Amino acid sequence: MSRPKSNNNTKQSIFLTAVDLFSKKGYDGTSIRDIAYTVGIKESSLYFHYKSKSDLLNSIFEYCDNWLNESKPTNEQIDELIKSLSPFEFFENFFLSISDRHDDISQKISLLIMNEQYRNEKARIFSLEKNCRQVAVFFEDILNRYKTAGCLPDTFDSNFFSHELNYYYLGMVTEWSHVKLRNEDDNYLKERLRKHLSFIFK
Repeated sequence: MSRPKSNNNTKQSIFLTAVDLFSKKGYDGTSIRDIAYTVGIKESSLYFHYKSKSDLLNSIFEYCDNWLNESKPTNEQIDELIKSLSPFEFFENFFLSISDRHDDISQKISLLIMNEQYRNEKARIFSLEKNCRQVAVFFEDILNRYKTAGCLPDTFDSNFFSHELNYYYLGMVTEWSHVKLRNEDDNYLKERLRKHLSFIFK
């Protein structure tokens, strides 16, 4: 007989199993019974930790939101980085740090959101608000700070280029997720990143 799991370990197992099954079978294609069976608990025990399948999905979005916020440097850190890094170097380091922080969980969540955004309203809103609009606003703020510091010309269109950077960022995250899940070499993506940033800033 296996040893009983603590409540925290059980909740974590439920969360990780949901991420795995949602990313493979889709949200609609996965039932609470599937998750409970895979974890090795009764379906009624799962409801002790999560009220519903929708509650589980919300917790995944919350995890992703926290992950994105933790990936961003603070305003104080940005101001310090601007003093020592060119815009090219700043965004190269930022994009590479995002790639380095993409572990198995975040990669599966990225694929889950990409798959579900066309059939799940919550995923669609999350993708548009968090991945598209808010990231673009974050990039625009950084570019404006570089303009204020005199590192970019006044004619530099921060709004336009923030979206250019973000469109590349979205594509990069998509491809990096696939590559890393299969433990494939990602050096070509790093070289492509440098070429793209060079095109924008030079």
